[in-house]
Amino acid sequence: MLKTSSALVGVLSALALSFLQPSAAVAGTIFFNDSNDPPFVTTDIPLRVSGGCAPVGGTNVCTITLLPPSPPPGGGTSFQQTLNILEMAPGNLNTISDTLTINPTLDANFNVLSFTLVFTSGDNLSSVGGNIMREDGTVQTASSINWFSPTGSIAASDVIRFQSTDSPEPATALLMLAGFGLSGISVIRRRTASRRA
Repeated sequence: MLKTSSALVGVLSALALSFLQPSAAVAGTIFFNDSNDPPFVTTDIPLRVSGGCAPVGGTNVCTITLLPPSPPPGGGTSFQQTLNILEMAPGNLNTISDTLTINPTLDANFNVLSFTLVFTSGDNLSSVGGNIMREDGTVQTASSINWFSPTGSIAASDVIRFQSTDSPEPATALLMLAGFGLSGISVIRRRTASRRA
């Protein structure tokens, strides 16, 4: 009994200490949905986010302004500035289909006043430099903006996500349809053969 109770006390003390540790809260999420035409943006922090999407030439551009959490943490930020998003397979795997840039607006003391996020969707876009990611049709995390406290710990994080899909080319769609048709025919033949046996 002594072993069980000392183990239980150890688990309970670790659990109590974990509740006392400061944790970084997710301040909010910004979601660029490029799986629809035209793309759109949603967020769970509408009081801190403004902007929208519009067609520009042969592309769609979503420009968003993000304000700091209130009250501002006051300790600085970290973020990924640029991201090239490559087409998903079976397309041209070197083609940039989307880009994301994140640029801060600073005051005279280099405190962040806001961020401008620009998500561009199109075909064969130019590189914005920086990091590379491949779209896969699911909701993917592109970046996060960490807001630090004056002591250096992360006070909150804003998460930037996107979903981008390309419709298959007609030849690919026909090939998939033919594959599904042949699979269906083989299932029907197997069922018929098993009934006769």
